[in-house]
Amino acid sequence: MSAEWKVWILFLEKGRQKVIVKMKKKYLQMKNKLYKFLLEEMSEKDLDIKVKSSLDALKIKGYKLAIGSSSKNAKLILKKLGFRG
Repeated sequence: MSAEWKVWILFLEKGRQKVIVKMKKKYLQMKNKLYKFLLEEMSEKDLDIKVKSSLDALKIKGYKLAIGSSSKNAKLILKKLGFRG
């Protein structure tokens, strides 16, 4: 294979990688839109009754509870599920 062909192959491969990156970004944007839509539809009904009962029982007994999360949406999720700060 000539040097020119090798250059063309490398050029085409780089272009394919750029297309893949663009497709990945587009897919992630679509996924995030869907996720945010689902979060907006979330309500207290989505909190499992056993979890709610356990948390209520701990609160009645005087336990102080905290939730840690790295999610940017944690505050919204907690609000939608009926938790207050």
